[in-house]
Amino acid sequence: GTALGIEATEIGKSKPDSALGRVVAEQGRATGHDAEDAARAGDPDAALLFQRFGRRLGTGIASFVNVFEPEHFVIGGGASRAADLFLDIAVTEARSRALPALAERVTIGLARAGADAGVVGAGLLAAQELSRDTAHPTPTAAGE
Repeated sequence: GTALGIEATEIGKSKPDSALGRVVAEQGRATGHDAEDAARAGDPDAALLFQRFGRRLGTGIASFVNVFEPEHFVIGGGASRAADLFLDIAVTEARSRALPALAERVTIGLARAGADAGVVGAGLLAAQELSRDTAHPTPTAAGE
């Protein structure tokens, strides 16, 4: 979302008569949400922004798949709300760049928790760490 906002702001500055240009003129910058709104309203520059985002994301996914060989790759966070604007492009790009055997094996999709996936994951990690600490307490300096 942050990267989308930065690029949307640049587009707005370079095209002051566009939807993003009006947002930048009013607010001083554009956010990823502003870019999503503009793309959904039919702004071609915002739509192109999401196409580029999808290609870049797909390249990153392919790199991850080639190195770690996951069976599943899920996308969450705030930007996932706009997945219909970039996910198909990202999946196509990832599959074209990943090693063929790995591309066939991996499933790519949205996290079930959507925009809250990071918070849910952090909570699960914290719970796991806490349960590990209580199952195997660390000895104290007094030797208890």
